[in-house]
Amino acid sequence: MKNVLKLEMEKALKNRMFLLSLIIGIIPAVMSAMYNILNTMQSISSLKEIYDTPSYYIEGFSLMNSWMGGEAYSLGSAIFFYICPLIVALPYGWSYCEEKRRGYRQLVITKCGRRAYVAAKYMAVFCTGGLAIIIPLLLNLLLIALFIPMIRPFPSFIDMYGVTSYDLMSELYFNHPLWYIFSYILLDFIFGGLIACLAFVFSAFVKYKVLSVILPMFVCLGINYIENFIYTDPSGHLYHELSPLYFLRAVSTVYPASWNIILTEGCILLFVLCVMGVKEAHCEIY
Repeated sequence: MKNVLKLEMEKALKNRMFLLSLIIGIIPAVMSAMYNILNTMQSISSLKEIYDTPSYYIEGFSLMNSWMGGEAYSLGSAIFFYICPLIVALPYGWSYCEEKRRGYRQLVITKCGRRAYVAAKYMAVFCTGGLAIIIPLLLNLLLIALFIPMIRPFPSFIDMYGVTSYDLMSELYFNHPLWYIFSYILLDFIFGGLIACLAFVFSAFVKYKVLSVILPMFVCLGINYIENFIYTDPSGHLYHELSPLYFLRAVSTVYPASWNIILTEGCILLFVLCVMGVKEAHCEIY
C-alpha cells in the first residue's frame, strides 16, 4: 500500500495536467489581487484628499475583505470560484479512465491488489484536487498581504466586509480573523478533494477522460440551477446556500452558508465515493 501510494502521488504531482490546473487557477488569483490592491490604494488616496482624518475610514479596508475568498466583486474571484470544479478535477481526476483504457490498471492490480490500488488512487486524486484550489488562494492571500494590512474587522464597517451575524462562523470572523481565513481554506481543500474524487467516480463509467473532468462541474452547475428553481423568496432570508460554487467563498454572495447543508453535501459525496470505491475494489479487471 505504501509503495503504490507513493507511486500514485508522484504521478499525480508531477504530471503536466496538475501544472496546467495551477496555471488556470493562478491567473484569476493574480487578476483578483491586482484589482483589489489597486482599488484599495486608490480608495485610500481619495479618502485622504476628502477627509482631514481619514484613518477611521481606512480601517474599512483590510486583508479580510480584499483577498479572493473574502470578496465577491472582482472578475478574478468570480472566474475562479465558477471554474473551481474544473480546476480540481483536471490534475488527476481523469487518471483512472486513462489507466483503464491503456491496461495499466490491470498491471498494477496484479502486483498490489485491487483495494490498495483504489485507495491509493482516491488519496492521490483527493490531495491534488485540494491543492489545486488552495494554492491559488494562498498565493492571492500572500500577494495582497504585501500591500494591504491585516486589520481586525470592525462591526461599524459591516457593509464593507459583507459578513453579518447571520453568516457562517461570523464570531470567528470578527474575533479571530486569521483563523476564519484558514478555516475556509481547509473547507475548500476538503471539498476540492471530494469534487476531484467525483471525477474518479465518473471515470468508472465513461470512456473519455474529458468527460470525467467536466462532469463534476455540471453537477455543481446542476445544484446551482436547482437552487434558483426552488428558492422563491425575493428577500432570501428563508434560505441557505446550496451550491458549492458559492459556499466555498469566505463571504456570502447570494445566500448565507450553513453547516447543515455543507456537512450534508459532504456526507453525500463521501457516501457516493465509498460505495463506488468498494464497487471498484471488487470489480473484475479482465
